[in-house]
Amino acid sequence: MAEERRQNELRRKIEKLHHSRQLYETLQAKNHEIQMVGVQKRRLELLNEIKRKDRRSEHFLKDKQDTTKLSRTLAKSSQDTREYIRETNENFDQKAKKAELASSILVTKPKVTVDRRLLQPSLRT
Repeated sequence: MAEERRQNELRRKIEKLHHSRQLYETLQAKNHEIQMVGVQKRRLELLNEIKRKDRRSEHFLKDKQDTTKLSRTLAKSSQDTREYIRETNENFDQKAKKAELASSILVTKPKVTVDRRLLQPSLRT
């Protein structure tokens, strides 16, 4: 009887130990599953954040390229304008020579003599 009681007690302890071990493993598996779900969720959040930052940096890069292109276009336009002005504009000496030539061609001596004293009062007004 004592032997049977000891075996029953031993069996009960073994079953209790087995049950507690199964409970511990179940809890550990649940905790592991919860942790893995959290890790997956965090991984997805990080991937979405990386994608958002990539789109943002691509947007900034595109804006930078557009600005650079516009700047180069404006610089080219300005350079072309300066070159055109240099080619078409005359300097002061050239303008003076043209004016002198035009005046020498257009100015003819009057056939009637003009008294300059009569013209002076009209110049003063």
